[in-house]
Amino acid sequence: MGKDLIFLHTTGYGDSKQIKSPAGINHIVSFLAEHSREEFKLMSMTDLGFNSDGNSFFGYIRGIYRMFYMLKDSRSVIIYHSLTFVPFIFIFLLFKRKLVLQFNEVYTDYSDSKWKKTVEVIYVRLFSKYILANASLINFIPDRARHVTRGGYLDINHLRDNQILVKNHFVYAGRIDERKMGNLKISMELIRTKPPEIDLTMHVFGPDAEELRSFASSYGSVKVFVNSNESEIGATFSRVSFGLVLQSSSKSFNSTSFPSKIYKYISYGITPICVETSVIKNSEIVEYLGCIENWNWSEILSMESVVFTHNKLNQLKNIRWGQIKDLLN
Repeated sequence: MGKDLIFLHTTGYGDSKQIKSPAGINHIVSFLAEHSREEFKLMSMTDLGFNSDGNSFFGYIRGIYRMFYMLKDSRSVIIYHSLTFVPFIFIFLLFKRKLVLQFNEVYTDYSDSKWKKTVEVIYVRLFSKYILANASLINFIPDRARHVTRGGYLDINHLRDNQILVKNHFVYAGRIDERKMGNLKISMELIRTKPPEIDLTMHVFGPDAEELRSFASSYGSVKVFVNSNESEIGATFSRVSFGLVLQSSSKSFNSTSFPSKIYKYISYGITPICVETSVIKNSEIVEYLGCIENWNWSEILSMESVVFTHNKLNQLKNIRWGQIKDLLN
């Protein structure tokens, strides 16, 4: 393998044997786009041999062997945070100086098990270098740890300079989950109160997606699509000016994660509109966001669009890559 930079993950990126996570896959795709494939080599648990024999003992031993030599021969490894990696703590400790934890959220935030919460905290604190999804996650890492903040990554291949975007067309693309994100009721209220001259398109997934589609069916100029593919989402993104970041500031999940859809909107030249929370205010890209106090159309329609160009985003990418390189060294 030489001295590769590795991005290690468990998500089912191009492999049906792995867990399917739309948010995780989007994160990995955008990570590779912002940091070209020449800089990072993507590696999954399946690539190392895990699960290839249906979770057999021999498959596990082979995976451990390959993981050891991958870590030994690599220059640095960014590990996408997943509780699946907890059993491999003993290997990670051997190569701690090479490792960076991509820490996106606290997975046990909604768990009733104190044991699971304790295990996650212990696992997270074993690292010494971190990429944090938002500034609040600094409370979970050691005091002397090195870190940078990254709520997501940019894929400016989608951007078209001087493209004409429709000012009265808004989009939301993401999860609908009242329990976790508090955004089903917000979405319904925006649909119910939407001015007639406004078009709203929503590409959604998650436990409450079908309920939202059913609710929206009786409202005009609102389109709700469930489990859209990337080309369908991209077709909508290519013509809208504003992207909504629908979530409730009262949900704890939204204070220990960051909506990576913001970066996807920016990558298409769309201005993200968010409720201003501490997570948003402390983001490294807050200057590119439209921040409001409450989810209502009077505030949403008062926002001015941000003009994104390849030159502006390339400058941002160069600054961000310099910060990552410093962390990896």
